[in-house]
Amino acid sequence: MVGQVNGRPIFANDILEPIADQLLILSEETKLDITAFKNSAKQQIANQMRSVVKSELLLSEAKSGMTVEENRGLFSYLQRVREDMASSAGGSQSAVTRLLLDEEGQTVDEFLDFKQQQVLIDQLLREKVSSHIQVTWRDVMREWEKNKDEFNAPGKVTLGMIRVSSEEEVEIVKELFSHGDSFTTVATNAGMKNGGVWDTFEFGEEGLSGIEVADSIKAHITSLNENEIAGPIKIASSYYWFTIIKVQEAKTASIWEPQIQLRLREYLFSIRNMVEENRFLDRILAEGSYDEFNGMVERILHVAVTRYMH
Repeated sequence: MVGQVNGRPIFANDILEPIADQLLILSEETKLDITAFKNSAKQQIANQMRSVVKSELLLSEAKSGMTVEENRGLFSYLQRVREDMASSAGGSQSAVTRLLLDEEGQTVDEFLDFKQQQVLIDQLLREKVSSHIQVTWRDVMREWEKNKDEFNAPGKVTLGMIRVSSEEEVEIVKELFSHGDSFTTVATNAGMKNGGVWDTFEFGEEGLSGIEVADSIKAHITSLNENEIAGPIKIASSYYWFTIIKVQEAKTASIWEPQIQLRLREYLFSIRNMVEENRFLDRILAEGSYDEFNGMVERILHVAVTRYMH
């Protein structure tokens, strides 16, 4: 035992077992250097310890406020979970136990105890945190104005280009294409960087014909479909092949679309819920009864060194 939280004993295994794999890897990486192991393991142990302390304090808070009716409802819920598990295993409790031990490393009673804790903590956070969060229409509009460019973006096209300067090179490129090689492969063999990716252009009002490239090039690509190739094309003293590598369709959206409003509301709610939940947890930690935190971490760290570094 390394300490207590609201009178419940906390054992080293409660903290070490969930992070056993990370500590084992750390012991191998530090190659029996105890100081290096302790420096890295301490933060992992502290994080896990903080999670356990918060869960215990939240669970205590949740249980202290439960009514008789809520207790009965929770008992009924857990009984239904137990019955559903047995039904899915053909009515065999032993089959359920074997399955849980194989998949979760828990007995049925341990699993139901975990479910009970989960339900109680979720209900407490809904009552104390989530139910008090409001997202107004003004909030939604303000978030839309800040981020509407993410919902509205012009279409784009990524073009590929191969450029050679002699007729001999033209014949080599044509030969490669005749073998069925992809544009990327041919471009790479012809010495083009990035597999022949040229650039990405925003569509103009006229679509592909409105992109900002020279008219001498545009005339050869406006009729292309994705992955089609045009060339060889002689422009000045060089020969070119062009292709459309990727087309990104334009994104258009309006604040008046229900799914956009819902998405913004859910985002704002999640951010505020996280902030308020952290404040609530900090208050629970400040008011809770538990042994000195750093002292518990040091005692667990001593156990970890003994277990993983010898």
